[in-house]
Amino acid sequence: MVIFIIMKNIFVITLLCVCLTQQCKEKKPVNPDLLLRKSVREFNTWRSENTTIKLNFTNKDYSKLNLKGANFTSADLTGAKFLGTDLTGANFQNSRLLGANFSSAILRQANFNGARLNNTIFFNADLTMSRLNRSQPVNKVNLTNAVLKAVDFRGMNITLFLPYNADMQAAIVDNRWKSSLQRFKIKNFDKIRWAE
Repeated sequence: MVIFIIMKNIFVITLLCVCLTQQCKEKKPVNPDLLLRKSVREFNTWRSENTTIKLNFTNKDYSKLNLKGANFTSADLTGAKFLGTDLTGANFQNSRLLGANFSSAILRQANFNGARLNNTIFFNADLTMSRLNRSQPVNKVNLTNAVLKAVDFRGMNITLFLPYNADMQAAIVDNRWKSSLQRFKIKNFDKIRWAE
């Protein structure tokens, strides 16, 4: 009987040690903001494994960072600053960009499909070949001096965008907005592709 009790206690202790070891191996909580600043590749890998987590980057400052290809899908970026940041190929699909500031940012081939834009600033930003055609502008979106080459604006109410002095060479815009755009002194206005 004593041997049975000793064996039982050894089994319980062994089981407890295994459980504690397993808990130690579990991942520590990740701070997405710090991970993004450390490595976009690691952030994107973590993000692909944690798609249900709501990312909140409200009022964060990512100015002058290299965030090429960062995946901000469905993130809340209200009031975030990306001044002079390289966001080439970044994904902002279904994200909230209310009051976000992308002045002088590089946003070539960025995806803004489904993004909520409200008082978002793209002053002097390069959005060449970015996808804005399914974004949701709620209020004025400042595109002053922006490079909008080959940006697809089809189906958008272009009057909610303020493209003063913007370069819209090869941009695709619904024909119904042609007269409205003439007041913005757009560069390469004659090279806009008008969609029916």
